Amino acid sequence: MSIRGLPTLVVLSFLVGSSARAEGATLVLGHDAPPPDQSVRTDPERPTYRLAVLGDPLGAVRGEYGIGVRRAFGRFQALDLTPAFVAVDGRRGLSLELGYLVLPLGRGLVGPYVEAFVGGLFARVGDQPRGGLRFGGELGYVHVLSGVLVGGGFGAALDREAAHGADLTVAFRARVFLGYAFL
Repeated sequence: MSIRGLPTLVVLSFLVGSSARAEGATLVLGHDAPPPDQSVRTDPERPTYRLAVLGDPLGAVRGEYGIGVRRAFGRFQALDLTPAFVAVDGRRGLSLELGYLVLPLGRGLVGPYVEAFVGGLFARVGDQPRGGLRFGGELGYVHVLSGVLVGGGFGAALDREAAHGADLTVAFRARVFLGYAFL
């Protein structure tokens, strides 16, 4: 017999000997003993941010001063309401937009989004009141770190003045978001 097979022989003799001794052994549990815990520990679910208050500093450069509120309904959809004061091209007035967001990652307000929005502009040019409608869409991304919300988006909007026979104009837009998100 060579020394190479000795470790294998020792392990096999231990296994055969221990099984022979365990044949008569019985396991007795007390009647009061609870069953062993069979739950599996997993990572806790990520917090889902459902409410955010945000502003658009890039909009302030264009003359639109607004603060928006986003509210997530479930993990995959949200509404955005943005009232703003507008001072662009001699117009001074109020703007109101309502948007519907689809959040494909299902992490609440965090991550990429697709938005469709409709809005109105109620302004004055000189002494004459002017109004208009706006329809559009936007793609963007929002990141939340310890409640601080940072993000951005770009899209296009169709603007139509309420004047009779006014043409549709296409306006491209880019937005930057700064704000705070709540769970």
